[in-house]
Amino acid sequence: MKEFWVFSLFALAAVAAGIANAKADECSKASSHVEQRSCLQAQFKEAEKRLTLVEQKTRAKIAAWDEDTGYRSASIKAFSASNSAFRNYRASQCDYEWSLAAGGNGATDIRLSCAIELTQSRVKLLEDSAAGLQKR
Repeated sequence: MKEFWVFSLFALAAVAAGIANAKADECSKASSHVEQRSCLQAQFKEAEKRLTLVEQKTRAKIAAWDEDTGYRSASIKAFSASNSAFRNYRASQCDYEWSLAAGGNGATDIRLSCAIELTQSRVKLLEDSAAGLQKR
């Protein structure tokens, strides 16, 4: 089971890399570093808001899932653990990327870009898995 989560986290990071470039380009068009940081902060706030909404919708879909109560309970418990693990992973990964800037002026921007990318990837992953619940 651990191998699955490790693979999933690496896959999530790979998908996030593509999204990061698009988001970084959007904010890099700002006329100043202050505007760029503000853009990144706004994007992260929006991504986190969307993640929270998707988590709520996914939890509701699991609760309404036409399956035995035991399976629904186990899925909700696993979903909660997955959400917690994602947030821990995101914090650790983005701290690592921040550290690679060696205290440079853009270190916080790198951390924000990382968090945006990973959050957007998690949203897509949850949307896809919740869509699968409808097919059952």
